[in-house]
This record gives sequence, structure tokens and C-alpha cells, in this order.
Amino acid sequence: MFRKVALALCLLAMPAAARTLLYVGNSIGDDVSVIDPATQKVVTTIKVGKQVHGVCAPTDGRKAYVTVESTNEVKVVDTKTNAVIFDIKYLFPANAVDGRL
Repeated sequence: MFRKVALALCLLAMPAAARTLLYVGNSIGDDVSVIDPATQKVVTTIKVGKQVHGVCAPTDGRKAYVTVESTNEVKVVDTKTNAVIFDIKYLFPANAVDGRL
């Protein structure tokens, strides 16, 4: 019997002096794994809440945005410190594109 695990990936390309990191949302868990693709090792994990739905980031790489279904929030992560710096509460589930179930 196989267990299906869903992941959300976000690749942050930093300036040349900085390294590139992958932010992987662990949808069955409660965190985001930060992975260095050069070493293929987890650098750190960031606790965000149960049922991580997705991770994305603008091209400047300064923040990552993580949607969390269990709390209907977007967690804003500072990619320099890998800490949640702000929570945005919303009224509909993260997977409802137009606000409806």
C-alpha cells in the first residue's frame, strides 16, 4: 500500500552572492522545509500550521507566502531569517480560487 504525499515547491533565486533555496510545503505536516539544492539537505524547517496548501514568492526572494488550510491564513515568511513575520487571515479556504467551496 502506498501513501500519497503532496508537496508544494517554491524555488527562490537569490542574487549571485546568496544561495538558491527551495521552500517545500509539507501538506500532510505543519511546516515548510527549506532545502539547499546544491547540497540536497534540509537547512531548516518553519512551523506554519497544519495542512500547508501552497508556497510562492516574488522574484526578489525576500519573502515567501504560505497558505495554510486549517487556519485559513497566509503566513508571510522572511527568507533571510526563515521566520514567520506576519499572518494574513482570509474568509475562504486556500484552495477555493474564487472564494467558494
